[in-house]
Amino acid sequence: MRGFSDEQKRTIKKRDNDCCQLCSSSKRQRQIHHLFSQSSYPLLANVLLNGLTLCEICHAKFHDFCPNGTNSGDDFLIFLDDQFNSHRFTNARRLKKRIAPIVRELRFLLLI
Repeated sequence: MRGFSDEQKRTIKKRDNDCCQLCSSSKRQRQIHHLFSQSSYPLLANVLLNGLTLCEICHAKFHDFCPNGTNSGDDFLIFLDDQFNSHRFTNARRLKKRIAPIVRELRFLLLI
């Protein structure tokens, strides 16, 4: 199984203004998060829409929230609700509005 290439990672980071899409940090190390895990959804492993820039701390928080490694985009949306409701990140709601249509589109791609 192959995830994103280095070029794809650069493209995703550029699209996301090279900052964490949850906390807006541009100082911490940024990583590319798969909305739909590459192990459970290998057909989406290198689809650019499936990638999202997160800092290492926010990325770890998500994987602590959803530790089994088989996450779907729906799990990420639930995580965003949790982050907003616990007042950790006020921009979680804005990110959810942006990500929800992408999750629906990726789910549709899985059906084709």
